[in-house]
This record gives sequence, C-alpha cells and structure tokens, in this order.
Amino acid sequence: MDMEIQNAKSANYEQVVRSQDQALAHLFFHCCYKDEEFNDKEMNALTSKLVNMGLNKELSIKKEIKNYLTYKDSLQDELSYIIYLVSLISPVHDYALFSSCAELSISDETYSLEDEELLKNIGNVLQIKEPEQKTMRHLAMQKRIVRLQRFF
Repeated sequence: MDMEIQNAKSANYEQVVRSQDQALAHLFFHCCYKDEEFNDKEMNALTSKLVNMGLNKELSIKKEIKNYLTYKDSLQDELSYIIYLVSLISPVHDYALFSSCAELSISDETYSLEDEELLKNIGNVLQIKEPEQKTMRHLAMQKRIVRLQRFF
C-alpha cells in the first residue's frame, strides 16, 4: 500500500486535503458518494468533469478517491467539512461550483434526502439564496432527464 494512503487512514480530512485542486476533487467525490451509491455513470460524469477542468494533470484521481474513502466514514460534521473545502477552493464563481455539485449529486439513478441536504449545505456555505439553489437543482435534474431521454 502506498505510504501516503496508509498515512491518510489514520488522518482526518484536514491532513489529507491541503490544496485547492484536492479540495475541489474531494468536494466532487463527496457529492457522488454522499448517497452511498456510486455507479459507472456517476464515475464517468465525475472523471469527465475533473479532466475537463485539467485536474487530472495535477492530481491522481484514483489516489484522491482512495484518500477520500479513508476518511469519508469518519466525517462527524459535514458542514465543517464543506466549509473547510470551500475555504481551500476559494471560489470566484460560486454558482458554477454549486451547479457542478448539483449535476454530480443528481447524475446517478437516485436523488435522496441526503443529496438534498448536502446541496443545501453547499449552497448555504456559498451564500446562495434558497430560491436560486432550488432553480439550479431543478435545472440539473432537467438536464439529466434530457440527456437520458434525448429530447426537450
């Protein structure tokens, strides 16, 4: 086992996630893994998003997923976790970040209460008002339906 991953097992997320790129990747992982379901479609959407952003050049996506999984189950305070990640990301385009999170949360076959709460927390940390959050969630859902059904 890689020494960094082994060290991460005994570490908390603040010891594992130290850079802006890592924070963005881990926030996206959390959006995908939150509902405990992570299928091939969701992995493809996640990987595509990370590659399009160029993060695969700076990070090993597989290694970061392993790092995320080492602390995921020990997260005690999700809000503090999100605040930490967003502070590292320091987003300039908060709506774009929120909509990316919404698309990833909605990209699998289920949209659960846990997904809804996660997105509300992210939106609140980004200081996006609830009506705007709701609009972006609905947009992400409709885009997913259009992709699946191939019509508007």
